Amino acid sequence: MQNINDPELIPNDNEFINNNNVNVNENNDNDINDRPENIYNPASFQTEILIKYLQDIGIIKKLVLCDKCNNMCQFVKDKQFIDGYVWRCRGVGGNHDVKINLRKNSCLENLHINIKTLYFLIFHCFSEGKSVNETLIEHKQFAIKIGVPNVTLNSICKVFNNLRKQIKINTHLKWKKTFLGEEIGATGYPSIEIDESKIIGNSNTVYWMFGLICRTTREARIFCVLNNRTKQNLLPIIEENVTTNMNEDNNLAEFYSTKTRIYSDSFASYQVMDFKRLGYILKRVNHSVWFGYGLFHTNTVESLWSQIKYYANHFTGLSIENLNKEFNSDETLIKEYLDGWITYALLLREFKRKRLSWIQRIHLLGNYLFYNHD
Repeated sequence: MQNINDPELIPNDNEFINNNNVNVNENNDNDINDRPENIYNPASFQTEILIKYLQDIGIIKKLVLCDKCNNMCQFVKDKQFIDGYVWRCRGVGGNHDVKINLRKNSCLENLHINIKTLYFLIFHCFSEGKSVNETLIEHKQFAIKIGVPNVTLNSICKVFNNLRKQIKINTHLKWKKTFLGEEIGATGYPSIEIDESKIIGNSNTVYWMFGLICRTTREARIFCVLNNRTKQNLLPIIEENVTTNMNEDNNLAEFYSTKTRIYSDSFASYQVMDFKRLGYILKRVNHSVWFGYGLFHTNTVESLWSQIKYYANHFTGLSIENLNKEFNSDETLIKEYLDGWITYALLLREFKRKRLSWIQRIHLLGNYLFYNHD
């Protein structure tokens, strides 16, 4: 864990307010040490700079149209709003006066916390996978030095929940546009591993997650399936996320040699004929007998679970009873909450797997927190 007294980063308009060309796919040995210094310097926390930075990375909008006249609103000061600024349009001849919150349609819309604290919570704590308790301790020192009000544990939880929810929404939207296995490796056919693993449970109930990972790209997708691991639930997830690599022009031999292979354990929901009907070749490994050899294994997805559970160590102390109490035993809400945790853990995995620098992390996080389109 990083020392709270170490110099931290804060955006300045010369260094990366105008930096919109960060390549997040480039491996970089630099970790978080490339960040600008003096995170506790009040002069660095100018509201205008922070707002512009949030606009540049896409979390809040740069331009807003008036609801009345559809003309461009102006960015003006207004102390009635928590950020001290607002989008405003007075119409031609002052025939109307429309004020629009800067945070409208963003993941920050319902968070009544000053922009300086939000920046600290998002880019210093949330992006580094800090727990709520760690964040509370670090923000107390930050608040004293910057001169902003302190925040409660519940407020931090609300911020993090909002961020995880937005990451989940945009992650699932992204997944709907592409398939796993579109990039073929040296084998000449897509290779996908699938498996299920327990998220949380007690003696009466177990909630599961279902994961798919491409061997070539190591891209992973994980869904909360609660306690429904039937083929009626799992097969549609596979069909919606894994390419069949089918080409109608191929002859039978070429078709078979390039068809997507899916590797799984011997779980009853995975049957060869079901996968054949969907256009896949299923390779099952009986783990009670062996763990496979060569390409015939599920080691990749098994290692995925250890990574996800490491990054989602905040599950510690989370119980079925607490979830039921918080969401009134509504499994739809519980599923959404756990999906939020899963996609957040996947994002932290990407930070580590691609060895992104701090600036690269923030720009990638901005992509996942992008405002909701009208």
